[in-house]
Amino acid sequence: RVDIITELHAYPQIKFLALAELELAADQAKVVRDFPFGEEESHKEQLSALNYVRLESLGFAVNLAHGGTQQFFCVRTPGRVLLRNMIAHGTLKGSYRWTWSMTTGTSFTAAESFRLAEASWGPIVQQSAGLYVPSQSWVFVDDPAVVIFRLRADSGRLTVWLMNYSDEHKQGELSFTVPLRACRRVNLEGNPMTGVSAVLDESGKSVKLSLSPWEIAALDLDRG
Repeated sequence: RVDIITELHAYPQIKFLALAELELAADQAKVVRDFPFGEEESHKEQLSALNYVRLESLGFAVNLAHGGTQQFFCVRTPGRVLLRNMIAHGTLKGSYRWTWSMTTGTSFTAAESFRLAEASWGPIVQQSAGLYVPSQSWVFVDDPAVVIFRLRADSGRLTVWLMNYSDEHKQGELSFTVPLRACRRVNLEGNPMTGVSAVLDESGKSVKLSLSPWEIAALDLDRG
């Protein structure tokens, strides 16, 4: 993994483009971008991406994660693909820093691509002041395609937000490091949902639920 950090110190109303660039030597290369509820191959010269862009050629892939800047430009020439990520446009006075992370491999799944992006800024964790924090994570998931992207904890409850970051149906199982008394599916605003379920096992430390492709789910859990 390579982290590309760009710093900019600007005077008032300097109007310019600041770009991070990656050039890949490949005759055939796909550009894959993610967006809410999925990912797709892009054929456009100008595109937006929520968390990452992935370049794929035969037996080789480059995974690019970015934080806060979503605009990309793609220039194709014979044997090469040039990808530009806009990091600043018409910047006012101030000091700024951007991070662009990159890793390579033979291929990457959508969930692996998202996790590279998440590593750049860290997961969202909210916990009450003075709450005992276990030495290990609050929760683990059994399927690498299921991503936990947010967790909230207080003395009596846990709320977990997760997503099936794949185009396949998943039967996920979450293992918790603290005992639980009850579990329910809620929407992203925390309101109870009907017609969907999450099953807490007898041990009080494992929850099973069904997830459709690209589905985002939230669980409200009472601690034991």
